[in-house]
Amino acid sequence: MRKIGFFLLFAFLFLLLPTGVEGETFASVPLYISGEPEGALSINSPSSSTVESVTIASSEQDQQGVFREIGRWSTSSLDISTNISGDWSGNAWISSNRAATVSIRYTIVQEDNNLDSFEFEGAVPAGETVEISDSSDFVLTSLEPSSLTLVVEASWTAQAGTPPPGDGDGDGFPDNTTIVMEYGASARDTGVELSISHIKIKNGGSPSVNEGENEVVIYIEVYSAFGIDNVLSINKDKYELSMGPRDEPMWDSKMDSVSERSGYMRLQFLWSYEGKSLPAGDNDYDVNVKVTDLLSDELWNKDTLVSLYITPKPEVSLDVVSSISKKVEIGSSVTYALAIRNTGSGADDFIVTTDYDNDWEIDIDNTDFELDAGESKQIKVVISPRDSVSDGVKLETEITVTAASDSSIKDSKILITTAEEAEPNWDFSIEIKEEGNENFNGNSFTIKDRSPLEIKALVTNRGNAENNYNIGGSSQDNAFTYSFNPTFIASLNPGESSEITITLTPKADYSGTSTLVEIEATSAGDGNKESTILSIDFVQSGFINLRDSNLQLSSSIGSSSSHTFEISNLDINEAKRIYFEVSGLSNTDIIAKDWITFLDRNGKEIYYGSFLTLLPSQQSVEITMRITIPSKSDVGLYNLQVWMVSDSNLRISESSSFKIKASESVEEESSNMILYGGVFTFGILAAVYIYRNFSDLDDDYEEEYEDEYDDTQYQDIDDFDNTAQPVATEISPPAAEIQELQSPVDVVETPQAAAVSLETSTTEVSAEVKTRRKWFGLFGPKVPVSESSVAAEPVVAQPVAAEPVVAQPVAAEPVVAQPVAAEP
Repeated sequence: MRKIGFFLLFAFLFLLLPTGVEGETFASVPLYISGEPEGALSINSPSSSTVESVTIASSEQDQQGVFREIGRWSTSSLDISTNISGDWSGNAWISSNRAATVSIRYTIVQEDNNLDSFEFEGAVPAGETVEISDSSDFVLTSLEPSSLTLVVEASWTAQAGTPPPGDGDGDGFPDNTTIVMEYGASARDTGVELSISHIKIKNGGSPSVNEGENEVVIYIEVYSAFGIDNVLSINKDKYELSMGPRDEPMWDSKMDSVSERSGYMRLQFLWSYEGKSLPAGDNDYDVNVKVTDLLSDELWNKDTLVSLYITPKPEVSLDVVSSISKKVEIGSSVTYALAIRNTGSGADDFIVTTDYDNDWEIDIDNTDFELDAGESKQIKVVISPRDSVSDGVKLETEITVTAASDSSIKDSKILITTAEEAEPNWDFSIEIKEEGNENFNGNSFTIKDRSPLEIKALVTNRGNAENNYNIGGSSQDNAFTYSFNPTFIASLNPGESSEITITLTPKADYSGTSTLVEIEATSAGDGNKESTILSIDFVQSGFINLRDSNLQLSSSIGSSSSHTFEISNLDINEAKRIYFEVSGLSNTDIIAKDWITFLDRNGKEIYYGSFLTLLPSQQSVEITMRITIPSKSDVGLYNLQVWMVSDSNLRISESSSFKIKASESVEEESSNMILYGGVFTFGILAAVYIYRNFSDLDDDYEEEYEDEYDDTQYQDIDDFDNTAQPVATEISPPAAEIQELQSPVDVVETPQAAAVSLETSTTEVSAEVKTRRKWFGLFGPKVPVSESSVAAEPVVAQPVAAEPVVAQPVAAEPVVAQPVAAEP
């Protein structure tokens, strides 16, 4: 139980570590003394058989109450620099043939420098062996790689009234006082416990990348302050490593080997990225290493970085933007839109091929092009049945895209085209107008700050019969909601065109920078579809720099914390009115978004109705994000995102992620004690007041007010001022007012007013005039009470010059309660 108490105390003190070692791990290490007084201070368990001892007192002539050194015990060495923090504790087993009080002084020494010491003592009954122990604060100390020495000193004093030992050997003389410290066996586990950061973890060299196997060999070195033996294990289960690209989720590796070297353990991990996409070239990767030692069974964590070079490699994906199955009139054609994207890490040339049928014409607008990593391109495939094709015949056309550098890198899709007789002719077209479209460069549209985009298009009936058309749209990654005006074109004659307005509104959850959109018209006559493919690029004028890619804000419940970051307006032409929007990643996180407010550099809060203006190309404007956690919130870690929005409530920046850690309030208990103390004090003061006023009541006053209560005899509370009042005869309140004392007291906030002349605010009361105590709070001034009716007259306020009120010091005097006889 004693050790458990020490460990809990260590854990509490870790919360108070200096900033310089924040995040450092400390573990409790027992150091046992064994051997001669110049023996070893060992981290191993004490011997289970041999009990050794060192003499503290051996005769009556030994000077009592004076410390003298009884031994020095040292560790073999410290192999690495380390720190000690929190408490350290010590114990000793003492036996004596005389009742005595024994004091022990422990001192930790390194290279003749006394690091710290403390004393403890205990009473030792005659003929018994007892354990004495204590603990003490230990100042954080940087320890050099050299041995530690425990210096033990002892003193003793005979307990008052206890004689020297009796004649135990029968020689006719009293025996000498003998006091010894026993140690060395498991039953005498004498020594100290230090909370020490005795494990160090670091990179063990450059990693080895095997791109053919998609794996990396990572080397880690683990050092023990006390050497390898009995501290670090050769068991693979004691070591873990996880790794991933910077600021992205990490995944576990496989422990390959553990080898013992001179003074450290060398670990080798195999980290596989099979099925993962790694950035090409030189990049840093986050690494987390976990080590469990054998001494304290503590889990030691270390975050580090390694640099890897990954050879750029292309990958390709082929997607059909619209339906893969279409119908086409014989003698006409149908168009398919396909999107090709390089999903790899390196650029390459890509070649588009297809199989052909002599009865069909197949035309691909672009069959050879280069794509950088992450770049995409749109192609069109036009398929036309010849006159020899019969009605209802289907053609399956396989479109394949292959990387020029590696034929194994490819993707393909099958297009299904069904031929139909051309009677009647329902041919039509849909195309983007050359004029009337803003933000259009002939190839693509640009959406700025996620504003809705209006697109003008023309639907033309190129058939031979009147027809109706339904308008729709789609994108390859479902980026928009669509609005069409009109959504239905009725009675369009052959050769006629109708203009439609398409409004694309970006969806809130879409975060891409470019996409393809297909605007599609469907013929009511035959259900045939025609479409036009649009390339949409997104640009945003706002930029957020949280200054910390792993930002985590911590605050206790009921308190606040702040973080300053930067925002920018990248628009060179237009000023922006901006606000901020916060969202949680999950339902649990969402409750934390209301804890956050934003302030500009002048401390003005930014909220809807109170915006912040950013000038064109205004850089590095500082914003303070304040987090205030309500007192009834739950402890936990909350994941949030923040982004900039315009006064039209449109997002104008990418979102940035951060975390909030809500912890328990450390002042809750002390606040409760203050509240309880205040209530207790209030109750005492109320009791004294009631007691004092009861003692001043007289019988005449009780008879006069027994059957009657006149509200007009009380001065209104607002008529009182804070100036000194003349001394008047003090009369205790009647029983009705005493009952008021027992009801809850409302605190009245005194309204502010101009200062009033002392002459006009002071009312003298004759000794013959009865007074009553006006109740407000616990104490109040006494006001005169007339036995006859008094006509109320208005008080005319005289204009006076307002002067500052200077608070005068008042000497507090104790209230002495007088004893009275209790009456029914």
